[in-house]
Amino acid sequence: MSFLAIIDIDNVVIDTDRHKADIFLKISKIVNQEISEIKRRYEEFRTKNGFINMSLFINTLSAGNEEIANNIKESLKALNFQNYLRPGSLKLITSLQKQGEVIFYSEGAPADQLRKLDETGILDLLKNKHVITFEDQNQNIRDYIEGGEKLPGIIIDPNKDSNISLFIDQIRKDYDQIMYIDDKGSIVERLAEKECLTFPIFIDYGKYSTFKPNNKKVRTFKTPLKLSKRLPIFFDPEIKNRQKRK
Repeated sequence: MSFLAIIDIDNVVIDTDRHKADIFLKISKIVNQEISEIKRRYEEFRTKNGFINMSLFINTLSAGNEEIANNIKESLKALNFQNYLRPGSLKLITSLQKQGEVIFYSEGAPADQLRKLDETGILDLLKNKHVITFEDQNQNIRDYIEGGEKLPGIIIDPNKDSNISLFIDQIRKDYDQIMYIDDKGSIVERLAEKECLTFPIFIDYGKYSTFKPNNKKVRTFKTPLKLSKRLPIFFDPEIKNRQKRK
């Protein structure tokens, strides 16, 4: 039986919110601005560009002052993503790999997302390290998957929220079981309602944690660790049946 797990990065396997809070604190000290102002400009930049490219955001904050920009960049290097790995992330990935394929599908600036996977050691775990990226909003994954290319191990797509459904529709015929893991519960529920997933998983953490799924097929977990502990129930019929009899 063929299996595919599709995993988002931010606030799923990496604590992006905590990392972001530490970024704001460091930047505020360097540019001598309130953290609230840094946050406001961050959200303004993200709304305008669709996602955050940290290098471009730093250049915007420094207003062309190369010294300030370099100071910020050097300061942020200390915030290694290894320190922001969420509990059980590596265990979850290795456990899912025993069932079949594991890929990452995320939005964001390609350089930033790849750095997260590299510094946390996740990249080393991936058997398929082929990467495809879409640098701007005008590119679309439809062109890639319709070209019959091999499924990559990492997809970074600024239009992920709208393209993930299309992507799964295109590849679902190749797998008996598909698990999708995301911190955006609305996306997980939308996919669950289309009945294109075997295991729709909502990671209840971060800015989208207020979402409460109505679809009973959506399974909610706080951490990758808690999800990894429940995996045997998903894949072992005997364990599942014992749980039902209790």
